[in-house]
Amino acid sequence: MNSIALQLKKGYTTGTCAQAAAKAAAVMLTTGKMLESVEVEIACGNVLNIVLCDQEITPEYARCAVIKDSGDDPDITHGAKIVAEVRPASKAGILIKGGIGIGRVTRPGLPVSVGEYAINPVPRKMIVRELSPYLAYFQGIEVVISVPRGEKLAKQTFNPRLGIEGGISILGTTGIVEPKSLSAYQASLSLQLDVIKASGSIRVALVPGYVGEKFCKEALGIKDDIIVKSGDHIGFMFEECAKKGIKEVVFAGHIGKLVKVANGQFNTHCRHGDGRLET
Repeated sequence: MNSIALQLKKGYTTGTCAQAAAKAAAVMLTTGKMLESVEVEIACGNVLNIVLCDQEITPEYARCAVIKDSGDDPDITHGAKIVAEVRPASKAGILIKGGIGIGRVTRPGLPVSVGEYAINPVPRKMIVRELSPYLAYFQGIEVVISVPRGEKLAKQTFNPRLGIEGGISILGTTGIVEPKSLSAYQASLSLQLDVIKASGSIRVALVPGYVGEKFCKEALGIKDDIIVKSGDHIGFMFEECAKKGIKEVVFAGHIGKLVKVANGQFNTHCRHGDGRLET
């Protein structure tokens, strides 16, 4: 294994940030005492002690934030402030809402229903787990998760292509960010296929980059909403299309990429071979 990879620092997800901020806000609301940090057991079972900021306690609510730490992963949300505000509610149970900077789902095919805030199932589950003990103090609890710079950050994510509008998503399956995670990137590509299929389309255009995208739009008249930029992961995306029952795939791109694929190289990054001798 590459020794440099072993030295890369892991981080924690937006879901972990929301979980920690929600728990801390609930503790402050019920005790009336400020916290500087909070300990949480995240989805993978690890226990983290997470530093808080912007703590506030009032008679009506408690609020605090966690600064997202993505470790050595080049995540656009690194350094973003994830805020949780917890207040008593008259309705029984725990209500999780999105505030400023949290996107709303507008297209089917995602783990969250259309019209809901883009707070994914695992973060929701972890927030509910943290807040459930505090139902002993209140009939119900309302928690609002917000990200002050979320709407601006979302423009640099996959969210616009996935039909998530107005902000970022609160994500995470393990609670940990793996540095430069290939699996996370491929999961994002696969999710785009889910959205396209849920729209009723059985046709997808896969393009490695700008050249293929431009050709599909201008020469073939293909609409942007079924074009997926797959980068070098051509073989992975072909397999995902087959698994999901997508029956028609247009593959367009720079001639150099097309020749590599025609030669049987289904990851077109140069470190997997350039195919010159074989071709």
